[in-house]
Amino acid sequence: MKALGLDIGDKKIGYAIADTDLRIAIPKGVFDIGTRDEKIQKIFQFVQDENIELIVVGMPYNLKGEIGHQAHKVELFLKYMKREISLPLEIIDERLSSKIAGGGDDDAVAAAIILQTYLDRNYPVTGEDL
Repeated sequence: MKALGLDIGDKKIGYAIADTDLRIAIPKGVFDIGTRDEKIQKIFQFVQDENIELIVVGMPYNLKGEIGHQAHKVELFLKYMKREISLPLEIIDERLSSKIAGGGDDDAVAAAIILQTYLDRNYPVTGEDL
């Protein structure tokens, strides 16, 4: 199954892809031009072109693990995105993904960290895989 990881920010959306059989998330790029609806259309087209079957989104909870201002923005974006893209959607806590990615500028790497977190939790490597 091919999965798409998204790091949704105010201006940019980093994205990464992975095949659940390979269990490795790969940063691909950033959707950074256009309105919210244009970005959703770019995501929709990417999903179609790449035969994506699952979308994993980072949720920027605050440090207490609660829904704050930025998380509300992501929830609103997802509300509109779900109108256009009817794929299974998984939410992952992304509180530290940007710091791990090396700062706020590498959104594609942050998306890969989000997606890799999902893969590690749901498709762990076992001794049989080695």
